[in-house]
Amino acid sequence: MELSSVFDTIKEKITSLKEKVLDFYEENKITAILIAGLSILVLLLIILLLCLLPSGKNKKSDYVNPPLKLSQELEIPQGPEMPNNYTISRENRASWEKEDAKEWFTIPGDKEINALSQTNENMINELLGAAP
Repeated sequence: MELSSVFDTIKEKITSLKEKVLDFYEENKITAILIAGLSILVLLLIILLLCLLPSGKNKKSDYVNPPLKLSQELEIPQGPEMPNNYTISRENRASWEKEDAKEWFTIPGDKEINALSQTNENMINELLGAAP
């Protein structure tokens, strides 16, 4: 369907409606004036209500926070003390030095290696299950 034919159809409908309204007005002048007057009155009442009703977005609270005034200095609460040898952070380096390796790296013994191996075996057996 072409756009021009849609506009022509709409124009025909509007012209037909206009003729029907004018015919109704000529036959029933008092009724038509009453209907038009009531329609205008209802429209004005709706506009008035929309203007008078407060919107929820613009609603402001009457409460104002009073400014905070300190009566004494703020104190930091007491907390657990840090041990002297506890390191909170350290400098990251590209590679470890021998002193770093001695301080931070523990070489696992046979007991730890066997426990890790057994744990890995259990995980593999659980995954494979009864697979052929």
